[in-house]
Amino acid sequence: MLRMKLIPTKIYIEGVLWNGAVATIGEGKDYTNITDALNAQIEATVYVVYNTTPNFIGKYIHYDTYFVGVGETGYKDIEMMGELGNYSKPYPIKLYFENLSWAINGTGHGGLAGLHPNITFKMNKCIFKGSTTGANGYYIYGYDSLDNTPLTVITNTYFKQMGQIFNSDLGKISISKCSYDIWSPVSCFGSLAIDDKAIEPTLNYGPLYGTPGLLIRIEGY
Repeated sequence: MLRMKLIPTKIYIEGVLWNGAVATIGEGKDYTNITDALNAQIEATVYVVYNTTPNFIGKYIHYDTYFVGVGETGYKDIEMMGELGNYSKPYPIKLYFENLSWAINGTGHGGLAGLHPNITFKMNKCIFKGSTTGANGYYIYGYDSLDNTPLTVITNTYFKQMGQIFNSDLGKISISKCSYDIWSPVSCFGSLAIDDKAIEPTLNYGPLYGTPGLLIRIEGY
């Protein structure tokens, strides 16, 4: 795994100094796109995303993995298409996103899938853009069972289109200061553990507000 050399600074994960692997994604960086980066992953890694050509991911994540978008203008509208999940490792992993947008490549299931209930998904200041075809897509789903719903914490994120959550136990999902166009979970059970959302646009709700670096902070950004 490449160690990032282009940002000689410190990175913090939820306030704790990160001493693990770091790699950059974008033109002229360590990896051109997210797929190539994940194909090379052999350990827990922070990925600093400058820009990337939208591409299908469809990757199984086996290590703690953190994605953060950066750039000269601050918030980066970066499309990451496809599906990320954990299907083969029964032990806990973390999958964090900050300052990114997410697009589903197609019309079916896509986004964040967890086969094991002890996975933790966290997102801050992101945009879930929905399907690239304009059809409804699923952002978060428990895959083949409600019991497999990953522990999910989402803050200051914008949900677009319908079908944001599918086949999930909503009691494992917390949403704080998030905005949405149409809120329409599909085949879900129970109520959100934290339900703090508002129609877009609403003051203090969505990715234009909130705390930058809440999950992944790069010193100097």
